Amino acid sequence: MKLRFDPQEIVKWEQQYSKDLSPEEKVLTGLRLQPLTKEGLSLLDLKKLVRWKSPRSVHWIKDEQEPYIREVTRFALSTPSERARIEALTLLDGVGWPTASVILHFYHTEPYPILDFRALWSVGADLKHKYDFDFWKKYVDFCRKEAERAGVCMRTLDRALWQYSKTSSVVLLRLSPTEQYPSTEQYPSEIRERLTVGGYLIEPESLQQMLDTLTADGLVMMKKNEQGEQLYRLAEGKAVEMALDTARATEGKPQ
Repeated sequence: MKLRFDPQEIVKWEQQYSKDLSPEEKVLTGLRLQPLTKEGLSLLDLKKLVRWKSPRSVHWIKDEQEPYIREVTRFALSTPSERARIEALTLLDGVGWPTASVILHFYHTEPYPILDFRALWSVGADLKHKYDFDFWKKYVDFCRKEAERAGVCMRTLDRALWQYSKTSSVVLLRLSPTEQYPSTEQYPSEIRERLTVGGYLIEPESLQQMLDTLTADGLVMMKKNEQGEQLYRLAEGKAVEMALDTARATEGKPQ
């Protein structure tokens, strides 16, 4: 992994991110000022985090699960085992690796980054890699080292990584199920990655319906590459994120 931009620009990118913070994120940022809780996260705490990271997953969190939520999060936030911290959290309904990383990011006393496709792109990570502990540990160690080297906190670095990708990356899509599901790894699929990054399994039929919806709603723009192939660039904004969340939700519970 390697930063795609000069480490001296971390603060600059973070400041761009901070210009338009949502009310939800302002609340979450305040959580980092709270001490490590011995009781674990409450049902309300967990819903706030999940709603911010993956809104469509909130419906999996039921009121009667609060004792279980508190026990699992209490363990995850107190165990000395790095692997147990992250993997225990994925036992919670509606919580995959990305959301589990959010819990550690905002609530653990040690610095943790958030697993997000934008941030991962900004460090040149292999987005085709399935989330597992080895991948997670490598990313955590890299971010801790970069944050320490730049003299910034993990939240500043995390925001900078997200903002740089949003500003600089070009996302291209192939609107064909056969190309979204290639026989080889020669053509990685950005939209399939976006849909499956939280641990969801998307079938070809659902993927095609999703692509048709994005096209009909004007959320993609056509572009040709050097070989003359017609590719599509995913638009930015809340409409796209809501569409992707809807696609995830219709596929059922995270695996």
